[in-house]
Amino acid sequence: MTKKTTSARRTKRSAIAVMAVGSDRIPAGFITEAETARILQVAPGTLRNYRYRWTNNLPGEKGPQWFEGFGGRIRYRKSDVIAWRDRMRQWTPKGGGQA
Repeated sequence: MTKKTTSARRTKRSAIAVMAVGSDRIPAGFITEAETARILQVAPGTLRNYRYRWTNNLPGEKGPQWFEGFGGRIRYRKSDVIAWRDRMRQWTPKGGGQA
């Protein structure tokens, strides 16, 4: 019986946490990591690598600017993501630009 009470408490806390950081608290124009990965056609892990490089000032591609603080979650401004994607397409051979 103690187990049921404990799991019920955990479930209740989880539901409260989800409500507290729901999508209604994200300002307009910001998108999630998953949406960003879909727009850029990369895996979410690639975005994490970009953030790691940016944070630690390492060489290599650093990706679009991100924001942290929406309930401890990472968000990207959609206009920044699209602008970054377009810049990358202009100078990379894959995007059809001049090599």
